[in-house]
Amino acid sequence: MKSIDRQSYPDSELTIFTAHGVISADTILEELHDYYGGQPTLHSLWDFSTADVTSISSDDISSLAHYIRPQIANRRGGKSALVFAKDLDFGLGRMIDAQLEIEGSPVAMSSFKSKADALGWLDISLPEREPKG
Repeated sequence: MKSIDRQSYPDSELTIFTAHGVISADTILEELHDYYGGQPTLHSLWDFSTADVTSISSDDISSLAHYIRPQIANRRGGKSALVFAKDLDFGLGRMIDAQLEIEGSPVAMSSFKSKADALGWLDISLPEREPKG
């Protein structure tokens, strides 16, 4: 079983990534590489609410931001939401938000404690039909 599942909603220009179990920076980087190597959507939601991200360091965050920065140019004006259930993990998300803001990201990023709040910020209602896997 993959550590990160991906669902695409092309009509909403949204991709949802759902992480499970222990997640490393390398796992995220691998998923980002696949995502940006294909047809990335304007918006994304990364749901880490059931994942363990404690192995991700501040150096890892800098490395991920460094990788993401040149990749997101074609998503200019888009948004990325991060969802964390635990306060400590939410703090990690805020560090990622800040790192990308410092680097002048053309994509807005924000962290949330619920998927519903993240979708509200993205201003997206999920369609009733099944997403593309």
